[in-house]
Amino acid sequence: MDTRLLDAAVSGNVAVLNQLVRESPKILLGKTPLNNTALHFAVIYEHEQFAKELCLSSPPLLLATNSNGETPLHIAAMAGHHSMATFFIQVATQVLRSGGDIEGGDPLKQMMMTTDKKGNTALHHALRHGHSSLALELLQAEPKQSELIDSNHESPMYIAAYRGLADAVTALVQIPSSNHGGYYGHTALHAATISEHSSIVETLLRERPELAKAQNDHGTIALVHAAVGNKLEMLRLHLRFDPSLAYVMNQQFSAFHYAARLGYVRIAEELIRHCPDSGFLVDRQGRNALHAAILEGQVDFVKYILKTPALHGLLNQPDDDGSTPLHLAAETCNPEILRALLANERVDRAALKGRFSALDIFFDRVEPAKTLKWNEAYTLLLHATIPGLATGDIWHTAEKRIAREAICQIQSLTQRYTQNTSLTAILIATVTFAAAFTMPGGFSSDEGPDEGLPILAKKAAFKAFLISDTIAMVASLAVSFLCIFAGWEDIDFLLHYRASTRKLLWCAIAAMSVAFASAMFAVLAPGNLWLAILISLPCCALPFLTYILAMWPLCKLRLRYGGTFRPDLLEQV
Repeated sequence: MDTRLLDAAVSGNVAVLNQLVRESPKILLGKTPLNNTALHFAVIYEHEQFAKELCLSSPPLLLATNSNGETPLHIAAMAGHHSMATFFIQVATQVLRSGGDIEGGDPLKQMMMTTDKKGNTALHHALRHGHSSLALELLQAEPKQSELIDSNHESPMYIAAYRGLADAVTALVQIPSSNHGGYYGHTALHAATISEHSSIVETLLRERPELAKAQNDHGTIALVHAAVGNKLEMLRLHLRFDPSLAYVMNQQFSAFHYAARLGYVRIAEELIRHCPDSGFLVDRQGRNALHAAILEGQVDFVKYILKTPALHGLLNQPDDDGSTPLHLAAETCNPEILRALLANERVDRAALKGRFSALDIFFDRVEPAKTLKWNEAYTLLLHATIPGLATGDIWHTAEKRIAREAICQIQSLTQRYTQNTSLTAILIATVTFAAAFTMPGGFSSDEGPDEGLPILAKKAAFKAFLISDTIAMVASLAVSFLCIFAGWEDIDFLLHYRASTRKLLWCAIAAMSVAFASAMFAVLAPGNLWLAILISLPCCALPFLTYILAMWPLCKLRLRYGGTFRPDLLEQV
């Protein structure tokens, strides 16, 4: 491209353009290494008058494409230069009417149907960038553009629906041959539903009702996307149009299944309101919505089903494997769901899967006794057990299994526990040992029998400091010494070792807290009693508070279930 023409296009200098036209009209066809023409630059820099003069001087520039396959009309559509795009259409139309010929074809059709390297027409670009009025003019100039899809398989209607361009969608649906497809087999209705454009959904359902049951590559209709996205208004629009859509399943699940899996109670309520029995659909494994909610741990949805009379038929329905919702709740070991199910008198607690009850399956499938959830779930099932079932044997078997598994994992479990315990014990021993030789209040330097003795030696708080500091150091040293025997791989000894070190370590921590509190009290009390008390109280209470916090989950279970709850298995873990 001539540098004078390039400079004129960038600056919009029409006088230089006219001079170049007089010198040599062919100079206007020059291109840069990226195949951009002067008309491309005029559009990019928004020099409208320059672009018009250039078009009139050399109409073939309208069809020139750069290295990306973009014509000047593509660039105008992307930037939303409506007046420029209108002028390009007028020039192409005038050339056609005057009998002019651009490379032997219809200039208007060629310009409008040209696609870039990604398969986009000017209409695609105008819609993708939200220029609705420009898109309508492009569509009117060449309706056939509505049939083309880009490299992502997106049609103009799909793009318009996704971006909420209602006017464009209304115009596109009036063209019988217009394409409505999108990526992964989505339709324009999928796009409008996902992006929650109500007016477009209504238009598509009215003008193209077949889209309501159109499935994407995963077999999913638009209504299911409304359910998955918790889009209540979108769901209502689909159900008002055709309630039977609630019964359409994709490759595995129905809309009600998805609501159950995701815990969307309002979606489920809307589905039931329009289709009372849609909640009874089952997946490929014969599982209903209650099964799905239990497997995903959706407690609120389970409670919703339990309190909805229309769905009580789900409570004891087995899947293809024979598992009722109670069996699945036992397998997943979710105490909240088990509590909700067992509190409902309609749930069959004695239901069998083959020859096994929920308690049998719970014990057989779940790694026993290693969590609070397991112990709480076991207590719940034990409460609900039918009379005469031998539960003592199950508990005894659980104890044996724990011992067997502990023996298999004894080395790693002991090593981990010993590392943490010994580190804490050594730290306490170091601190308390140093504190014994750094007496609070210092030492007396007066000559006489008290020279070199602690100044606060006669105070009760100081004596409490010495006693508690000694206890903390001795207990922590004892823990450190006991850690030497951790290599003995005997389950009974290790249970005793763990219990002993834990008690000694707690004693050391409690004594160290008391030592700190008494030292502060001895130093501060003579001059500032209230501050001494304020510091001492939380220090003394710290060991008890930490113990209560650590044991609070067990305490809650004891309060909830009383004597039925047995934490002794947890003590063995």
